[in-house]
Amino acid sequence: MNKPVIGITLDEGMNKSYSKFPWYAARKNYSAPLSNLNAVPIFLSHDIKNVRDYLSILDGLIITGGDFDINPSFYGEKINSKKVSLKEERTNFEFRIL
Repeated sequence: MNKPVIGITLDEGMNKSYSKFPWYAARKNYSAPLSNLNAVPIFLSHDIKNVRDYLSILDGLIITGGDFDINPSFYGEKINSKKVSLKEERTNFEFRIL
């Protein structure tokens, strides 16, 4: 019996207090329950060129949350606050893989 393979999106950042290099991260609580249910969790980098390959091996997908905003242009609006924090590469990847 093959185990289901579940893709998990990652957060990204460039917070230099964490690392001097750009980083990906996910909380353990996204993968541990999948392993406990006999599934194989796979963390997905935001490389759009890999979307088709990811989809060919995944049985499911978890889109994780994060401390950022979806660009209002996706729903026909404009940014009207200086507090909006975007992660364009991540958002574009997640929309593409969906």
